[in-house]
Amino acid sequence: MDDDYNIIIEEEYILIDNEELYQYNPENKENIILLDFNKYLENIVLSYRNEYDIWNQFKMDIVRSKFYINHCPINNPYTIRDFLHSQLSSSLNREITMIANQVLMGAPYELIANTIMPYNWYIGELGLNSKIDKHMTIHLNISSNEITIRGEKTMRIFKINNEYTDETLYLVDICIEIDLLNKSKILIKIINTNNLDKLDI
Repeated sequence: MDDDYNIIIEEEYILIDNEELYQYNPENKENIILLDFNKYLENIVLSYRNEYDIWNQFKMDIVRSKFYINHCPINNPYTIRDFLHSQLSSSLNREITMIANQVLMGAPYELIANTIMPYNWYIGELGLNSKIDKHMTIHLNISSNEITIRGEKTMRIFKINNEYTDETLYLVDICIEIDLLNKSKILIKIINTNNLDKLDI
């Protein structure tokens, strides 16, 4: 693969090394998109007004997500904050607090939303009666040689039909993985799961 503007097509997945080349296609089982870490982080930093804003966002989102540290579930933001302060530098603490919340899904959401807009399709949350888990899951793994954040969430692509009600077209499993020690590329997986049997919307 060359340095830029490349797409590798394999039987099971498509690897895209430049986000500008991504196009949502429901026929593609799995897309893997690589983002530049610095650009991603810069956009997140700009989304906050101050330190209070960062902490408040983290505090609100943790209780409505499923949060794990080294595979251990924790949903108390103060417990998480105390643990991070005892283990990591202030700069890493700040990066984790900024990233490990609902903001985490901003980049993949935007990638999909921009490419389905011409079809008058939309991406959004699952319906209230869906049997599929609507929570975002955040995994924070910390060891002597690894600090990673992985976010996972299932969303739906839908349209507004002639009766002015939303109609689900596809399910999309989204996974984003960030390595905070090797700050090079961010990996986003977008997997189409077109089985709508578990939806009740």
